[in-house]
Amino acid sequence: MQLIAQARSNSFSELWLLSQLSLNYYTVVQEGLIEQDSSLVRVCQLNGVSRWNVLTQGIISGSDPSNQNWIDLRKPEIGIKMLKTLSGEEHIKMALLLGTYYAFEPLSSRAKKDYGLSYLAMAERESSELGNWFYLSNARCLMGKSYFKTGNVKEGITILNSLIASCEEKNDLRMQAKGYDYLGTYLPLSAQTIGIKLNSFIKSSKLYNRMHNIRGEINALQNLGYLFFVVKDWAKAETSSLRALELQQSIGFKHTHYTTDFLAFIADFKGNRTENLKYGLSSIKSSQATKDSLGLGYFYKRIGDSRFTYNDPKTRLAWYKQSLVQLLRNGERSSLYPVIHSISYETIEAGKSSQAIIETKDYIQKFPPRTLPDSMLAYQALGEGYYAVKNYKMAEKLLLEVERMGKRINPLASERFRTFNAFKLGHFYLLTKNYKKAKYYLELFKASSSEMPLNTSADAEMYMYKVDSALGNTQLAVKHLKDFLEVNSKVLDQSQTRIVENLRMQYQTAQKEMDIKLLKQETVMQKKQSSLIRLVAITVLTMAFLIIVLLLNQYRIKKRQKEEIDEKNKVLQHTISEKDDLLVSKQWLLKEVHHRVKNNLHTVISLLESQAHYLKGDALKAIQNSEHRIYAMSLIHQKLYQEDDVKTIDIKVYLTEFISYLKDSFGTYSFIKFLIEIEPIRFGVSRAIPIGLIVNEAVTNAIKYAFPDMEKGIILIRLVENEEGIELTIKDNGIGLNPMNLASDSQSLGLRLMRGLAGDLGGVIKISGKDGAEIKVSFERDQIDVGHI
Repeated sequence: MQLIAQARSNSFSELWLLSQLSLNYYTVVQEGLIEQDSSLVRVCQLNGVSRWNVLTQGIISGSDPSNQNWIDLRKPEIGIKMLKTLSGEEHIKMALLLGTYYAFEPLSSRAKKDYGLSYLAMAERESSELGNWFYLSNARCLMGKSYFKTGNVKEGITILNSLIASCEEKNDLRMQAKGYDYLGTYLPLSAQTIGIKLNSFIKSSKLYNRMHNIRGEINALQNLGYLFFVVKDWAKAETSSLRALELQQSIGFKHTHYTTDFLAFIADFKGNRTENLKYGLSSIKSSQATKDSLGLGYFYKRIGDSRFTYNDPKTRLAWYKQSLVQLLRNGERSSLYPVIHSISYETIEAGKSSQAIIETKDYIQKFPPRTLPDSMLAYQALGEGYYAVKNYKMAEKLLLEVERMGKRINPLASERFRTFNAFKLGHFYLLTKNYKKAKYYLELFKASSSEMPLNTSADAEMYMYKVDSALGNTQLAVKHLKDFLEVNSKVLDQSQTRIVENLRMQYQTAQKEMDIKLLKQETVMQKKQSSLIRLVAITVLTMAFLIIVLLLNQYRIKKRQKEEIDEKNKVLQHTISEKDDLLVSKQWLLKEVHHRVKNNLHTVISLLESQAHYLKGDALKAIQNSEHRIYAMSLIHQKLYQEDDVKTIDIKVYLTEFISYLKDSFGTYSFIKFLIEIEPIRFGVSRAIPIGLIVNEAVTNAIKYAFPDMEKGIILIRLVENEEGIELTIKDNGIGLNPMNLASDSQSLGLRLMRGLAGDLGGVIKISGKDGAEIKVSFERDQIDVGHI
């Protein structure tokens, strides 16, 4: 709650800019593992400010009114109750606020997302009837964000582009800029959308500049910097961020640390030690001066990572430990392991490998890894420690485990990490003289090392030279040695050019001095002596000239070779780009198939709902059960087209959302508590559908019959992986099942369906009715399953 007092004294626009810069920075440093709406809640809670500033941007000016504090309390039922008492423009405003609330609510269920769209549609309809363009345009802008949130990307793009076109006709620069801002900010990032996002921020920044809206321009420029970095245009990323920093300083904005830290990161990436240190220290100073500690732990680590502190493990350790303390103080458990790994590495570099192993184990015990990336960092830190103390067997086991885990997470998110681990394994196998494995991992590193430091790439070429020499591959060994020299020459090119220029200047100076000396000597020396001196001078100058010619010729040859290599790289890059385009098209078509299957299943659900209005009793129940079964299948296809991976889905995300749907459908919030213990395992469609249908049958049966007269109870849904395979358990503490019914031939459709679905999984189902009902399905893994995330 550090910024509450400061927040009261700041203007609405100042707080809006602070919230935007901090939430976007936090999303970036979390590497996309947390979505923007969750970042907004987190940074506002940590800084003690209201979400009101971001949610009501351009809709309502000023600080959060006391009667609207339900937004930060996250109690929309208060707003819904107020809506019923209002009319006219006030009714539109409240409907718009409710739609805004749900549009910015993190990790909300599908039902809640639909609530938001319904309120925004209400605001759109009523403002259109009154001819109120202000509320109409804001409603459509928020509808675009809501469509992105529900996975309907095409509809979101369409409505925002339509809004922007209308604003252009009406010359409404303010709303046009906001439309571009929302398109750039909330359009999901992918290979297909990155160009749209970049173009949107470029246009919004220009519009904000035309309107002299400096704070809007700062936010757009900073987001533009992040995106330019994603597409590896470092120069534009730096230019955009420098302009954002310049504008912040021009208006006296004190929270410049989010921008300077990004500039420090770019400088470190470019190898500019001076600017890296300057911006890094500036970030810490600004953070401490404003008492805004949100990013302080990351700023400390940035200094530790700085090239300025290379070859100084003691100093780096101090910065990393300070970073760890600050992250713990902020409750940033999700960001600890990159720092813990760095502490271990520097302790090893300081010659204290055994201590590094002990400390890492202690950290693991105190702060158990919560995610797969955390586990990978923990294993790698231990592997490097055992590697340093020459316990090669344990080191190999741990580093290979890191490789195995790396195959189970998003390859884009883990590419840099897995690439470095391949480099480590390659060097490890070289030292242990397992040359074939060393060659495999070093080639794996080289294939994806475009973002590695040049010195690491040079080391890899030298290691490959040694490996191929040991394997007797003389021709390849020579090639790797040549590549090693070429990588080094990239660093030396500038210095070599300066050497040639210095030699040329020395030659010209020496020639002038020699001419003057000869003229003087001609007047005092004999002709013979003068000829001898001239001969010596000419010889010296000739030799110097020949040396310079040879150096210049070598320089021109190297330059010509570099141009030829660049040309070949362009051709190769074009081929790779064409291949990537084909892969993207294939991915898009698969997503479209899943999207259409989902839509068709939803049409069937709508038809069943229409039929249900004319049915009663058992017929109505049968229709409702069918709706739930079809929804279980449609949700799987929805997840497949929403994710980059169109073959498998995260069963934890899927079942959590599906169980939330069942709770909403039956209205069980008051008397049934759900315990969900599901590991994040990915399954293919053929296995995810039976799992979802089994859960539907078991949970539906428990909700309906386990707790008569709405008695309070608990339903446990657990899915775990063990040595035997995968085990799915649905258990309640209700009245249980009649053993006679389980043994009889006339079992219910639900029980027969679950037994059949268990057979589809190739598994075994056990059903027990004692002390509540328990359904347990055990089955083995399949090759298409890709394991934990």
